[in-house]
Amino acid sequence: MVVVFDGRGSSVSHEAEPGEIQVFYSRARQTADSIIERLTSKYAGRFRLIVATGDYLEQETTSASGAETVSPEGLRDLLREARPR
Repeated sequence: MVVVFDGRGSSVSHEAEPGEIQVFYSRARQTADSIIERLTSKYAGRFRLIVATGDYLEQETTSASGAETVSPEGLRDLLREARPR
């Protein structure tokens, strides 16, 4: 799983150990959306990608690159379904 946030640094940064959630922060004056779009265009052809966003334009853009999209509420439902009982 990859989580992308708008950041404030001078370069794109990410934090993760193998097998953990990867967290990316965009650089200053760059949006998280631009990173999501770049990752989607790079990996959607090789992996099943689900992009969770409430931004309709971002849903359209990432869907055009081959990713599935869900709303934030849809992501919450997916996480609840995946939770061990």
